[in-house]
Parts: sequence; structure tokens; C-alpha cells
Amino acid sequence: MADNNIVDRLRSVAFDLGEARNALRGKAVPTALGRRLTRLCIICGIRYHEQFAENPDLEQLSHYVPEVLRALNARAIMSNKIPSMPEARDRPYCIWYPQVASQDTYRKLWQQYPDMSYQVARACAVANYVELYLEMDLLPDTSVAEEARASGSMEIYEAIMRNPVQYRIMNDYTREITVQNPNPACLNDDTAIVSYLDVKQRVRHTGGIEEEPILENTEQPQQAADDDDDMGFLFPFPGFDEQIFNITEDMNVGEVDWKDELYAEGPPIDYLPELLSQPLPVHLPQGNKDLLILMAAYYGNIERYARLRRPRMIDKELGCLVRGIYHNSMFALWCASQTMEDYAASHVKTAIHARMIMNNDLSRIINLDTRQPSRDFFCAMPYLIWFPTVANRGTYKLLATTVPEMRPSVLHAAVFAQDKALFDWMLDVLHVAPTPFAFREAAIQLTGEVHSSYFRRRLEARSQELGIDLLAPMQSWKFYSARSGQQIPPSNWLAKKVMPLQVTSEQSDWGIYNGFYVDASSVELFASAPESWRPDKWQVEIDYQDWPKSGSTHE
Repeated sequence: MADNNIVDRLRSVAFDLGEARNALRGKAVPTALGRRLTRLCIICGIRYHEQFAENPDLEQLSHYVPEVLRALNARAIMSNKIPSMPEARDRPYCIWYPQVASQDTYRKLWQQYPDMSYQVARACAVANYVELYLEMDLLPDTSVAEEARASGSMEIYEAIMRNPVQYRIMNDYTREITVQNPNPACLNDDTAIVSYLDVKQRVRHTGGIEEEPILENTEQPQQAADDDDDMGFLFPFPGFDEQIFNITEDMNVGEVDWKDELYAEGPPIDYLPELLSQPLPVHLPQGNKDLLILMAAYYGNIERYARLRRPRMIDKELGCLVRGIYHNSMFALWCASQTMEDYAASHVKTAIHARMIMNNDLSRIINLDTRQPSRDFFCAMPYLIWFPTVANRGTYKLLATTVPEMRPSVLHAAVFAQDKALFDWMLDVLHVAPTPFAFREAAIQLTGEVHSSYFRRRLEARSQELGIDLLAPMQSWKFYSARSGQQIPPSNWLAKKVMPLQVTSEQSDWGIYNGFYVDASSVELFASAPESWRPDKWQVEIDYQDWPKSGSTHE
């Protein structure tokens, strides 16, 4: 097909789900190629279908999309052919999935392209090609060791682990290989083993514009003038979720989503629940550490979180991180020294400011010589500054005096702490206007019952003077008290097995942590309850009537 036709197709962002599925099945190349999702489906189809890789459209496409060329080269290698790859950028990272080549093919590849030695070693770990692996005499790489252990290639695994030091040479997060001066490393579940690659995400319809078109002058969809539903344009959806690992460069797209089978057995992933309440070993056992990451962030455990976290935050991690900062001052200080992803940085900084305020430390917020607030503080002002600990009255007074924007929060803190002196000072000296949020706090006892308190009466009286309707309908997480009696109770549902989905971490009207609602009580119950209590089905309610069954005892 003419080259200029491929260019026109790359500029078209039309999306057809049926055509995308045909690409996954290796049947046909879609007409429009401007969507990244479409190209991911093509790459997946190439890896799985040798005949599809011979489609002439793909050769033309590979001139503009390097990932397609690497997929074609990977497919050739897995089909026991050695392609011409004069440039390093043409050489694929993963050459062992979805199938392995013969040992002889990998040997020839190693001899022709010595810089692909570690890719070949990884393939040997998957296929248990012990002879070739030992022949190459490479540095002991942790990713090869983890792959060998997972694939049952124990002779290769043991050959690596016999060395006094192992190194991280292959980086599955970035698809980079560092041979010169590699860093010593431990087995830390940083490898996209084959079983991870088998866990697919179903392709979905795309929405809105294509945020990163591959060519300039790409045609973008136009919103109709009378279209009231503009969410797709405000928040474009690419039709897939970014994955932590992408060593095959297809984002694990497929026709069936692993979550579809969640309530059956789910994917064959071990989230290492035995390590939830144990020190981490030098080398992590085979499994997925995502749940351990979430819980380390949730509790604010510096050592565990610093070791376990991945280069990019996983799903639910940000909320857990915010909660950990609120509850652990040392963790907050450590986080303040870390570089965070752009979307997370302001949330993390907001939580750090809150924790420092509750520690009676305003040094990051106010210049005590000039009594002027820091400019950075205005970009990350917290609302919750009284839980889990209440600051000193003097701290709140200086904050309210210096940063007028924080006065509603300080007023709420005074009501929560039942600090009458601070409360009266806020109303009578600073003349702070009542807020519905402080009023609701005043109307709540630990039992959750409404009562006539001093704080409530004064807020009602002042609101009448100012013409403020404290009962006007309003949705906001600021309404929910941090008092334990007003929080959603801990879970009494015991799961058959534990996974990250059982951690709740989301922005919600229930979220007292500046809008984040975070709850890991299901994981805590799973870790603490006897194994004999766990049900055969997905989950069961612990009510001590129907469950646990009589005869279940702590093991």
C-alpha cells in the first residue's frame, strides 16, 4: 500500500472497536491508525500471529511507529528467524512472549547481536535453556533470576543466586539495559514475569481527542455545538489503562479483562499476604507486591515503602500515601524530601502541610520574621488540620492571623477540639463567618446525636446576623467529622483471598483527608483472622452467628 496512504491513516483518529478486535486476532490492519489504542492492538496481534506480521501494511507502518518495527522483529525471532536490526532502537526488549524460540535461534541471535545478551538470558530463563545461559557467562541479573524462579528453571535461578551479589541490569519499568556499572540489587518483584503478561485488560471505546498524536496535523474529533455531554472532551479516555509494566509494548491489551473473572478465581497472582505482618526478607518471594506497597503507604512505614514502591504510583497508592502522611510525622518528613509525580505532588504537599501544622511547626508555611505566608502554601492549603492530632491553640491563632484563607479550617478545628477560647476569639476578634461544616461538627457528639451545644448556639446566632443559611443543601467531604463515631465502621467482611482491590482509596464525599477516603480494614481483618475462618467463596460476613462456623479455632 502506498506510503502516503499510511500517513493519511495515521492522521485519522476514528476508532472502530470491531477493527481493533480484528487486529488483536491477527485478521486485518484497521483503517484508521491515529489512536494509540489501535496501534497497541496491532502490536499485540503481531506478537500472537505470525501470518499477520507479514501484512504489507505493517512494513509501511513500521517506518513511522518504532514499536511496530520492534514487534515485527520480536515476532520474527520467536518464529526462529533472525531479522536485520542495524539500529539499537530496532531491537525489541521482550523476545520470549507469547512464545519462545529454539535454543539455537537464541544462540545465533546472541552471537549476531551481543548487546541483546540479557534479553537472550531472560528467554533462557523462560524456556529453561540452561546450556546457553551458562555459555554466555553473564552478570547475575535479578530479573533473569525472578523469571527463572517463576518459570521453574531452577538450575538457572540457583546459578544466579549462588553469587554473593546480584545486579539489576534489565529494567522492566523503562525497558532499559544497564551493563556498565550496574547497581547491586535484591529480588524485589520488579520483573514482569510471563504470568503478569498473561493478565490482560479488555480494550474499550476511546473518547474525546487523542492527547499524543503520532503525527502533526492529525484530525481530531469535533464536539457538536449542541452536545451537552462534553465530558469526553474535558477528560479524554484512551480506551485502555496505563500499565506499570509494558515490556511487550502493547499494554497487555486483549479481548477479555482479568477483572471479569475476579469473582471466580481471578488471575493467578499471589499478593504475598504472609508478608503483611512480617519483616521483609532480603529477597522477596515470588508474587506481586502491590498490596504491600499500599499498606506501607497506608501506615506511613518509611523502610517498607521506600523499598517496595515502583517508579510510578500504582492505583490507590496516592490516597494511602496521604493517609500515611497524616498519621506518621516521620513519614511526612521523608515524603517532603521525595520527588512526586505531577498529579500527586500537590496532594502530598497538602498532607505534609497539615501534618506539620498539627505538629505545631509553621516553619514551612509562615516566615516568622516577616509574618508572611509562603507562596507555595497557597497551592497546597489543607482543610483537615485537627485529625489525628489537635495542634496547640497558639499555632491555630498564628495561622488564622497570618493566612486568612485558613480561618474556616481553624474555626472547624476549634469546634472539633471543643476549644471555647479559640472559638470565641475566631468569632469575636477575627469576626470569622460561620460555615456549614463547622456547624455540622458542632451538632455532632461521639454518639452521632444532635444536641444543643455552646458552639452550635453561637454559630446559629452569628449566621442569623450575617444572613448565612447553614442548612443550605451542599455536597462536600468537609461535612464529615473525623470523630471515630462518624466514620464508616471497620469491615466485617472476610475475603477468600486478599488483593489490592480490597483497599479503598479514592476521592469521595466521605473523604476526610482533604477529600480522600481511605480504608484498609478488609485487609487488616484478613491478616488477623485465622486462616480456618476464610470462606470457600469470594467473601463472607463475620457476624459470629452464621460465621465463623463452630469448630473454627485459631491456628
